[in-house]
Amino acid sequence: AMRGPCATEIEDFSPVSRTTSRIAVDIIADRIESSANHFRHTKAGVGTVDVVSARALAALPQLLGWAGPFFGPHTVGVFLKGKDAVAEVAKVGAGWQIKLVPSVTDVEARVAVVRSVATT
Repeated sequence: AMRGPCATEIEDFSPVSRTTSRIAVDIIADRIESSANHFRHTKAGVGTVDVVSARALAALPQLLGWAGPFFGPHTVGVFLKGKDAVAEVAKVGAGWQIKLVPSVTDVEARVAVVRSVATT
């Protein structure tokens, strides 16, 4: 199910939800900085978060600051990054394991696959 004020902005995830009919999928269509602040201040959990994803949102250090509250021991972050991905990874603080994977759509872009080592 998709919910939130940004539902139309994440239509890319609708096919994922439809093709995983055997798995419960809850796509929270909200700006991550709003959701992260709410989560931090209320300590209200969203349940187990398996995947956090974003594209063209912010530099990786800022993005991980927003996404961090949603990471658990098994959460994977999948973030589409541009040609500056290597430089962004170099600026990320301790506590993250990051693997850059080549993009299949842009030779200069990378996909950052992220796990929190602080929660494992």
